[in-house]
Amino acid sequence: MSALFLLLVPIALYFLVMRPQRQRVAAQRRLLTSLSPGDRVITHGGMIGTLRSMDADRATVELAPNVVIEFLAPAIARRLEEPARLEEPDRLEEPDRPEADRAAEDHPAGQGRAAADARRDETPLAGRLHPDDERRRDVGDPPR
Repeated sequence: MSALFLLLVPIALYFLVMRPQRQRVAAQRRLLTSLSPGDRVITHGGMIGTLRSMDADRATVELAPNVVIEFLAPAIARRLEEPARLEEPDRLEEPDRPEADRAAEDHPAGQGRAAADARRDETPLAGRLHPDDERRRDVGDPPR
């Protein structure tokens, strides 16, 4: 039984650790050999740019116009496949302002913002005290 266990541990280690690592290294090598200048790339640090040139161990990436950075080639994580961009409408239609105000006034929660503003304006500032202020006066604080 222990001999079978000693045989299975290295096999499991190979399939769970070593083989996936070798596949990742091979995929990285394939990526680096398939890249060409002009490709959009993402680095392991999360920077997105356009590949300008590539040597055996270094890559030059343009992040923005006239912003060129040199990376070690293995720092390139993947090629960026740009999704198809949707056409943006020229102008978004907005509802007329008075209609939007009427909708806010008819809102079931508290009769809308206008009613709340009117109620607040009717209350004088002197009458607006925090509940703790009343309690403090009862305890013996000097009147304000």
